[in-house]
Amino acid sequence: MWYKVKELSEENSYSCNKIAGILGIDRRTVSRYLSMSEGEFIDFISKPRVYKRLLSVYHPDVKKMLKVDQDLPAAQLIVIDDLMNIAVNREEGNLLFAFVNCVYESTSFIITTNKSPAQWARSLDDEVLATALLDRLLYKCELIQLSGKSYRMQNRKTIF
Repeated sequence: MWYKVKELSEENSYSCNKIAGILGIDRRTVSRYLSMSEGEFIDFISKPRVYKRLLSVYHPDVKKMLKVDQDLPAAQLIVIDDLMNIAVNREEGNLLFAFVNCVYESTSFIITTNKSPAQWARSLDDEVLATALLDRLLYKCELIQLSGKSYRMQNRKTIF
């Protein structure tokens, strides 16, 4: 992919956004690739991914979960409402990451949350895990931030 990004940039003088659209990748990835030399790119893709070793203990649990609900890996869309509204222990966070890591390239997600990325790190009690999870979830994403009064509260007739 690095070679294609470089080719489109150098031969066609395309912008990061144009290259991202052509290749179907995030513009930040294009920008990162353009800032790398060939040697840096080879080093980057050659680095072992530490999280795979750390999460290998969760692999059987994820495989079991995916066997129980065999339609889940084939789902075109997974909706998760109010993600990170409660504190998640490290094991649950690792299991969530392992699941997302299995399906993020083939599945679309709709996720609602009222927590910022920094708050995700506190909820998971692990900044590295939160970063890795957000990296997968924000891969090729469209982020929509809503503001204003809560729809639920606006349309509520009584408080209790």
